[in-house]
Amino acid sequence: MKILIIGPDRSGKTSVATMLADELGLQASETSDIIMMKLAEFYSRSAPDKDVKSWARTIHVCKEEFRGELTALGDILTQVSPTYLVDEASKRGEIVVGLRRRQELFGYINSVPERVRETILIRVSAPVYQADFELNHCPCDYEVRNDGDMNGLRTQISAVANAIRSRAA
Repeated sequence: MKILIIGPDRSGKTSVATMLADELGLQASETSDIIMMKLAEFYSRSAPDKDVKSWARTIHVCKEEFRGELTALGDILTQVSPTYLVDEASKRGEIVVGLRRRQELFGYINSVPERVRETILIRVSAPVYQADFELNHCPCDYEVRNDGDMNGLRTQISAVANAIRSRAA
């Protein structure tokens, strides 16, 4: 079983994944971490005064300043191989966070027939950042609404975790 968490930028996907991972005893992995590492590798080759780890820390801390480059690189990686980011994140955890592109989601699910049955899709929605998110109308197994109330979010995550446990039994 893989749990894929989709949602627009800054909707709280990482918070949802962390809480869900704690509830279910699973590991979460983010596609953005893979993109950040690829960008860090590029910068370390073009500016050898800093190694990959230093660049990775810089990019992580200053993520907003690198957002354009991270998005562009994610788009390129997805065009080259629609399943690359999800496959790489799947190697690191059962919960994959950060799918933003149609071709990522459908490329991953359609690449192996069993994945349709084995994949649980959770959408995180937030009131402010919905406008241009590609997967807004994609059918999901569960939806979690993040309106900034952490207690409400925890309650929703517990309900989703219980439903997943029941589904797996």
